[in-house]
Amino acid sequence: MHIANMHNNTTSVAFYDTLGPDAARFICMQTELATIGCTADQVEKILKLKEDDPEGKMAKVTNIIVFESSIDKNVLALADTVGISITTMDECIEVGKQNFASWKP
Repeated sequence: MHIANMHNNTTSVAFYDTLGPDAARFICMQTELATIGCTADQVEKILKLKEDDPEGKMAKVTNIIVFESSIDKNVLALADTVGISITTMDECIEVGKQNFASWKP
């Protein structure tokens, strides 16, 4: 993922479980982060960070790419509530394959 980011002139930002909610929100605000890639067990935590964000520090976060193939329906409902689109890595790969198939050098 980091190499793809490099080729697209985007920056990777690391999040760690040891960061508290205030630090995570600050990082999202400071970097103007729009998309987060994570494992399924982290999605709900991120959604709650945005849901409980009275200062709007996570306002630009609108996308989550999940590395697993499936997401719990309750998590998807919460994502809709807070205005975040969730996409699986498999879906991203399929879009890439379709775009590559129609690409002509």
